[in-house]
This record gives sequence, structure tokens and C-alpha cells, in this order.
Amino acid sequence: MKRTTVAVLLSTLVIPGAGHVYLRKYRLGIALVTVALSAVSFLLVKVSQKAMSISDKIIAGDVPLDMLAISAQIQNASNSPDAQLINIVTWVFFICWLAAAVDAYRLARKLESV
Repeated sequence: MKRTTVAVLLSTLVIPGAGHVYLRKYRLGIALVTVALSAVSFLLVKVSQKAMSISDKIIAGDVPLDMLAISAQIQNASNSPDAQLINIVTWVFFICWLAAAVDAYRLARKLESV
């Protein structure tokens, strides 16, 4: 398999920056991995907090065990003050993922042509 293919697959399917590490561009690879893992960690924490909040309300009896009521709570949670920050972090992850894939392809092509 070509280095280009491996680098792009690592950056797109494993984690952004893995292709750079494979191409021995360690600083950029570690920076991309750090940004991606930070974004995913933040998103997982926020989603877990919102899910726990809703489940606590269900257990306390504040929200009936009904799909429509739970769906309304989820909709309300997505309109919270954190929603804009969550959207920004999601976009940061997406841009990091896309940039890592494109740059891994570019770097691998450059290294193959030398």
C-alpha cells in the first residue's frame, strides 16, 4: 500500500494527526492528535453531563417516563447556553479532521515524489 493511502487512512479513520506521525512529522501530528482528543473529550463530558441531568430528572419524577417528554428535555438541553460552545468545539474537531486528512495526503505525495 502506498504511503499516501496509509497516511490518509490513519488520519481519517484512526485519529487526526496519526498520518503525520506515520510520515514522521511528529510535532504537527502530536498537535493535531492533541486538538482532536481535547475536542472529543470535551464533547463527551458535555454529552454525559446532559444525559445525567436528564436521567436524574426522570429518576426524581420531574420528567415522566415518556418518549415525548424525554425528547422535549433533550431539545431543551440542546438550546442551553453551552450549545454554542459545543457547536464551536464540534467545528474545531471537524476542521482538524479535514485539515489532517488533506495535509497528510499533501505531505505523503511530496515525500513520494522525492
